[in-house]
Amino acid sequence: MGEGAVYCRLQWLTIVYDSWLIPLQLSSYRETIVNRSRQVTIKSMRKQFPFEKLEVWQEARKLVVEVYQCTRRFPNEEQFGLTSQLTRAAVSVANNLAEGSGRSSLKDQAYFTNLAHGSLMETASDLIIATDLEFINAQETDPILHQAYDLAVRIHNLRDSQIRRAQEL
Repeated sequence: MGEGAVYCRLQWLTIVYDSWLIPLQLSSYRETIVNRSRQVTIKSMRKQFPFEKLEVWQEARKLVVEVYQCTRRFPNEEQFGLTSQLTRAAVSVANNLAEGSGRSSLKDQAYFTNLAHGSLMETASDLIIATDLEFINAQETDPILHQAYDLAVRIHNLRDSQIRRAQEL
């Protein structure tokens, strides 16, 4: 182990420096350590919310990024119109999945998964309308719509699974 090797375990950080092991408890998300020769910034591991482990939530999060990038090219006068409607619908997909994952009953989880599916349909509809209005071209929206379709299938399957398991109880 050479000088400056860094190992991170939970909320503790061990730095190997000149054959000395220096344990530090990380008190914030990001710590900056300054030694004699250089400054090193280290990101600590943060605790993960249960919804972050859901693949459908991860895909919904990616969709939000794509939608926001897409709407940057919309006309400025649409900032409070279709731009706002589209971005809110996309964010709502991820948010409803997250909120549902925090519910204790499968019936409640299925309810929020159903809301996420509805918001995804609204997102797809808004993208198609934006294309019709020529705010953006189909070559830019088609990949996002394909992504939304694949996500819709996965959300639908999740909802069916939640309902089926709720009925088995």
